[in-house]
Amino acid sequence: MKRFLLIDLAQKRQAVALANQEKLLALKSWQFSPLKPTDPLRKIDQLLKHNHNPPSKLSGVIINQGPGSFTSLRTAAAIVNSLNLALALPLAGVNRFEIGALRASLQDGWVIIPTNLGDFFVGRIKGGRLLNKPLVLASSQLKKLRGKLVGVGIKKPISQLSPGACLLPARKKEELISLLRLGQKRLRLSKRVLTPLYGRPIKITLP
Repeated sequence: MKRFLLIDLAQKRQAVALANQEKLLALKSWQFSPLKPTDPLRKIDQLLKHNHNPPSKLSGVIINQGPGSFTSLRTAAAIVNSLNLALALPLAGVNRFEIGALRASLQDGWVIIPTNLGDFFVGRIKGGRLLNKPLVLASSQLKKLRGKLVGVGIKKPISQLSPGACLLPARKKEELISLLRLGQKRLRLSKRVLTPLYGRPIKITLP
């Protein structure tokens, strides 16, 4: 049976998991600390050894590409690209907007994710996929968005969101299962390096 390594370092609550084609088999989760930069490698090593699954026996590696912590996303990308280089493992990356869209069954609309600085990452979803580079908006700018809205991990009411907006709690297991479902479809052997997805503040005009 195929087994996949899932890596999610995009948020403060980080996780690695071992999964088959249908479900999570084992999970390790921890709180990010800048004082412990080797935590992800150590957790991956523990996860694989405890489940008697050496890296060479993996069928692929799937990462959460963000947006999120700049340092942690670069760490995740470095890990998967190193595995690809050393073992020729198929890789796949899925961003947080598409994970949120799958959880909410959203095909067309906007996914909104809070940043650590009080504003919001915003991604336009079309056909279940991220349409273009994410935006970073202040809460006052969210009222300019038109269409279906999905908020992920928003802990307090946002008056600028429409009453019909779908709000999803940040649930690590649900996010990892969505990462698995989407990532399996995208796994491939490639010499192209997987890169993180960052939100960036840009001036926009919304209809």
